Amino acid sequence: MITATAADTLDAVPASASDALSSAWLAIRKQVPDVPAATVKAGPGLAHVTDWDDPVVMVPPGTVAEGGVKIVEFLLHQAAHSLDGIAYAGAAGRYHGEGYRVAAERLGLAAERAPGLGWAKTSLTSAAAGVYSGQITSLDSASRDFDAPGPRQTSRRITVVCACPRKMSVVPSVFYEGPVRCEICGEVFREAQHSATRE
Repeated sequence: MITATAADTLDAVPASASDALSSAWLAIRKQVPDVPAATVKAGPGLAHVTDWDDPVVMVPPGTVAEGGVKIVEFLLHQAAHSLDGIAYAGAAGRYHGEGYRVAAERLGLAAERAPGLGWAKTSLTSAAAGVYSGQITSLDSASRDFDAPGPRQTSRRITVVCACPRKMSVVPSVFYEGPVRCEICGEVFREAQHSATRE
């Protein structure tokens, strides 16, 4: 569990991908202390947090493969959910309302509307990229050494989703080779909850 306070340094150099992710979350908390402590992991699983009382932020392998900027964007996107605190109706719980937009902008993200999902499409602003440049560099370095976990032995296919939301069923070994981007919304597909299916 990350338990750092706003006094933590922004420019610590982590030794591993796990350390780099933790350092990036600490840096976010230094900038916006309202963001809660969380455990940050990389690997297959949910690409979002459902319980902010005991949060685990799971960074999908496809996001890790894209490098530091996309990882920081992802972490800030999740942090904005922690500040918003509203469960919006619609889009199977994936709608991003006005409160989310305000939280995202407070954290240094530009928020755009995504069809049917509200303010779900976020990107790192140049100002935030400057603030988190040390973390981006560390994450770039660590992501090159990240070894994505293999697929679960019991499943042959997984379901992945983007921000549209579109769904695809894919072979895990193919999916984990690198990011798969939606041509409609521009977002990277992420593994869906309870996605393992059998052929």
